[in-house]
Amino acid sequence: RGGEVRPLEDLLPLLRHPTPPIREAAVLGLAVHLDSELAAVEALRKVAATDSSPGVRRTAEEALLDIE
Repeated sequence: RGGEVRPLEDLLPLLRHPTPPIREAAVLGLAVHLDSELAAVEALRKVAATDSSPGVRRTAEEALLDIE
């Protein structure tokens, strides 16, 4: 990768991390890219609907509210 920044490639896998604070941080990182990346929006919609942590679901829901 040579130092190239690829936020979606780095953050999307973290949405499946076993630790809720890591998933929540990934949600917040993806939120920055919601206006330009459909994949980020779709991923956060899934997290908002299915994550096992209420805090992670709430963070995803709040991020999505900012774009709707």
